[in-house]
Amino acid sequence: MRWLLALLLLPAVQAVELHGRTLPTVTPLTLQPQRLQAPTDWQPGMPVREVPRQSRPGGDKRIGTAGMGQALPLRAGQGGASVQTLFNADGEGFSGVNPPDPVLAAGTRQVVQMLNDYSGSTVRVLDRNQPEQGPVMRFVLGSLATGSGSNCATNGYGDPIAHYDRLAHRWLLSEFTPSSWCLYVSATDDLTSTVWQVYEFVSQDGGFPDYPKFTQWGDGYYLTTNEGGPYIYAFNRAAILAGQPVTPQVFTGVPPLAGFAFNALQGVNQTGFAQPAGPALFLRHVDDEAHESNPEPTADYLELWSLSMDWNTAGNSVLQGPVRLAVSEFDSDLCGLTTFQCLPQPGSSTRLDPLREVVMWPVSWRKLADGNARIVGAFVTDADGSDRAATRWFVLRPDGSGWALAQEGVNDLADGIHRWMGSVAMDESGHLALIYNRVDNSGVYPGLAVMARAPGDAAGVLGAEQSLVNGQAANGSFRYGDYNSLVVDPQDGCLYWGTGEYNPASNWSTRIFSFRVTGCNEGAVFREDFEGAAGGTVFADSFE
Repeated sequence: MRWLLALLLLPAVQAVELHGRTLPTVTPLTLQPQRLQAPTDWQPGMPVREVPRQSRPGGDKRIGTAGMGQALPLRAGQGGASVQTLFNADGEGFSGVNPPDPVLAAGTRQVVQMLNDYSGSTVRVLDRNQPEQGPVMRFVLGSLATGSGSNCATNGYGDPIAHYDRLAHRWLLSEFTPSSWCLYVSATDDLTSTVWQVYEFVSQDGGFPDYPKFTQWGDGYYLTTNEGGPYIYAFNRAAILAGQPVTPQVFTGVPPLAGFAFNALQGVNQTGFAQPAGPALFLRHVDDEAHESNPEPTADYLELWSLSMDWNTAGNSVLQGPVRLAVSEFDSDLCGLTTFQCLPQPGSSTRLDPLREVVMWPVSWRKLADGNARIVGAFVTDADGSDRAATRWFVLRPDGSGWALAQEGVNDLADGIHRWMGSVAMDESGHLALIYNRVDNSGVYPGLAVMARAPGDAAGVLGAEQSLVNGQAANGSFRYGDYNSLVVDPQDGCLYWGTGEYNPASNWSTRIFSFRVTGCNEGAVFREDFEGAAGGTVFADSFE
């Protein structure tokens, strides 16, 4: 079919099969929060903390020499899809931490923004139906665990993830400590009146579980980290929802990509009403000229890894891969392969972190009305070999024998502006939206923008760029991001919610917004049987 790009001859890649190992069983603590700690608003003169990012020695060496990467044909701005913004207001402001790592999740009642705070992670809760009224709750995540005696109460360190399990109608909020990862699970879908349980999972090596990203797939919750190489942690979803003890499994040994000092996989996250079947999926991008001694000169790759779980016997759980999907050439070299300082700003010598090492969070799976699923994701590349950042987005679709590349594109307008820190999502009618930061050194301060496409647009096309918020100053720190966040509302399959960082001053702030892509037909996808015939919702077992 014409929507599928032909797979090219791939260089030989040795298949890897890794089996799970068990970690200590964790019994959750039941928490009935009485008085939550409000975040301390940062004031000038207070200290500023830089969140570390774990690197391994030996990075920043380009391995291959051929085909240094070529930009895709210019396609941004050629589509017909436009964005109707419904809500657009400031979220949490500067918290004394660089970078803020802003994330967002939308539930049936509330919308949650989380970001790094000097005390760990700040949680900002908005009424989903009246976000303009401001936060209905605002608290430090670790204060949920006050009195529990766990590291979660005293050593919360940030890198939060907010997740709403649409199939169970539960909230899951998380952050790391210097040696563990804390998962808070709500008993109901209402954050203003719920019991919580907290699990504290110690990292595989007892060290820093860097860049933790939490996803849901089938019967599991999964965590990917950068711990000197890509790690995957797997948690039994049914046990967590029932408030039972959980024995995590960990998978290590995925070969790091040479040249990068920072390596992590990105899990594929289930969205929408359908439940995915088969093994959990994980992705990374491979610029073979950067990472391999014998590169293929006309294509680079997405690597797909699959994880089949046996929750009772870890040795039967197996991580397999990689399956390589050829994509158009791209260049991961943005001021080298490891530096945090690259993208220029107006009137400043401070250059911003390009985050070229990872597929950005989240990568989303959704089943559409045609009966087929899609996977959508994005990552940053060098648009033209001059260290000018652009965001490569992609759509994968099953082709009968596995996942295949359906289409790809880039949000480059060839106007000298850097566009990076992308987050992409797909609504239930198959429209795609991409939010991202933009900056240049001649007048564009760090701000946020969006492009979108309709299902009927030509392959690779995005619509016109629309600003979400313009920056007014250069950022004072080179750390930026490390990601933005775009999701689709679980009740209204056409409504997007997002958050990201921008600069009204030399210290960053954040924005929260919602929008629709014109032409989305709400209700296009059949609601699965877990929705009651009268509109009632069947909830998973509660631990109340």
